[in-house]
Amino acid sequence: MSNSLELAQFLLKKAVDLDEKGRWTESLNFYQEGVTELLKYVRGLPSRDDQQKIREKVETYIGRAEILKQKLDEKKKMGDYHEQFEIKNNDKGYSYESLFGRFLDEFVEHISVTDPYIHNTYQCFNFLHFCTLAVRNCKKLEQINLLTTRANKPQYAGQADLEKQEAALKQISDSLRQNKVSLNITYSNTLHDREIVYVFTGFWIMVKIV
Repeated sequence: MSNSLELAQFLLKKAVDLDEKGRWTESLNFYQEGVTELLKYVRGLPSRDDQQKIREKVETYIGRAEILKQKLDEKKKMGDYHEQFEIKNNDKGYSYESLFGRFLDEFVEHISVTDPYIHNTYQCFNFLHFCTLAVRNCKKLEQINLLTTRANKPQYAGQADLEKQEAALKQISDSLRQNKVSLNITYSNTLHDREIVYVFTGFWIMVKIV
């Protein structure tokens, strides 16, 4: 029982911290998980007075989450919402699900990805994994735009050549087309090497490698 309380306190403190930092979607998730743990704790309390005190706290956090969700929805409607993540080079433990899963829903119709590193086999496979996740979660998805660099640039020699890159991206395009989603690819010579940007319907997310 005490474990539920300690976990709830941790989750709700994290929710408030993320709220203050403007990372609202993450904050909402922590609010929801924290409230769930508090309710578990309430069910184990013998005293009705103690139960009532905790329920009042639950209502307070639910109210905060509802206000936050309203603000988030308004920002998305105006196309004025964004989040930024910083990931240290060679960090592990990140996945497309953990980074973007909460953004991929039935309201997303278009996605634009800016990533300078969609060159070799594993990079193309990672992009395919993201596309698969998007198709599965975004029921109204119509189009994915990819802005990347060509694999035949001198500094990428030995990683992948242009023909392999184009063949891999064509396979991804064909796969998406079977799901009635188009893939538009544009190549750039000026992309910043350490920033990856994902633009969804109404908002955008930047992942910065530091």
